[in-house]
Amino acid sequence: MKIQILPHIFKKIGLVLFFISFINPYMIGFMQRLLGFPLNREWSTPIWLKALELVSLSGILFYFLSKEKIEDELIYNLRMEAMSTAFIIGLGVLWLVQILTINGESTMGISGLFYFYMILFLIIYHYKKRNFSL
Repeated sequence: MKIQILPHIFKKIGLVLFFISFINPYMIGFMQRLLGFPLNREWSTPIWLKALELVSLSGILFYFLSKEKIEDELIYNLRMEAMSTAFIIGLGVLWLVQILTINGESTMGISGLFYFYMILFLIIYHYKKRNFSL
């Protein structure tokens, strides 16, 4: 089964979306603490923060689903291996979090789990790609 993958340009678009929306709330908090007064109240509303989180998740998803410059069978196999390894490790971590939390309630939300899977996949995929020798 061949999965449809976005063009290579989406890798750059995904990185820009991820970094802008992921770092923006932290920069606002840093500037507020540095200046000693709130910069703008509309930037700290829960709706705005959820929108930034959604943009950040979509950016990492764009990066995750975009092609490499040269997409061949080796890259495809490495991508599938990294996906399956990230899924298995993610399930193990989720199982441990469920066991170690009180009453089995997870403190890791859906978006946190999604971030964990995507970042774990990217780490495994780039590690396997760099360590593969022809």
